[in-house]
Amino acid sequence: MGLNLIPNLRNACAVLRLLGSSKEGLSQAEIEGQLKLPRATTYRILTTLTLEGMSRKVGSKYFIGHAMAQFALKAMSSLSIQEIGKPVLEELANQVGETAHIAVPSGPQSLIVGVHDSPNPIRVASQAGSLADIHCSSTGKLFLADLSEEELDHILSTLTLNSRTPKTLVTAKALKAELDKVREQNYAIDEEEYFQDVRCLAAPIREASNKVIAAIGITGTSSRFSQARNEEVRLIVQSAAKKIESQLMGG
Repeated sequence: MGLNLIPNLRNACAVLRLLGSSKEGLSQAEIEGQLKLPRATTYRILTTLTLEGMSRKVGSKYFIGHAMAQFALKAMSSLSIQEIGKPVLEELANQVGETAHIAVPSGPQSLIVGVHDSPNPIRVASQAGSLADIHCSSTGKLFLADLSEEELDHILSTLTLNSRTPKTLVTAKALKAELDKVREQNYAIDEEEYFQDVRCLAAPIREASNKVIAAIGITGTSSRFSQARNEEVRLIVQSAAKKIESQLMGG
């Protein structure tokens, strides 16, 4: 018995897979060439996907859309990340002595999907399901740092860089300089930028293509999680991120 297939639906799926594998974005001509699709077919597919939020056009390039990314992230976060992350979060919180959390990107914010509270009686509270501003949270900085230059410029053009504390970075120039550091060191710090007297450090969780799909971090008071502990905490948090990555990839 033959399969009842819808050719252009298959083509649309191929376009989405291709966009999802490209960090720098692809032009319509590049998509046509790689998938060997007619120009008119490619145009109609891209127009439809963009209208539905499944793809996004920045200049002449197309990227995976926020709607498609959210479908994937919600499925991933509700299953793999949350389940795999539970014991890793507990171990991380106990090792560092501070509250540990996992977050995924959610449009212009960072969505916390898992939390394990600090074992200390005095701790910084966090809650699964809460959203954090992307420009001044350690997990959010990791998501911004993973974007292409075009994607970053587009998001910054739509964001209001609210000042939450005197240390919040509120200009695109300052934030971009910070993101350069994040890319170089492969971790991010919220240096009392979200709440006064509170510091956070987070490391990226990457998929096989090296794209950042989530971030794991710790949050603590500046008196207990001081700058002197950065290197110690950085190594522990990055190790926790690698554990989750390995399990996500079946290792």
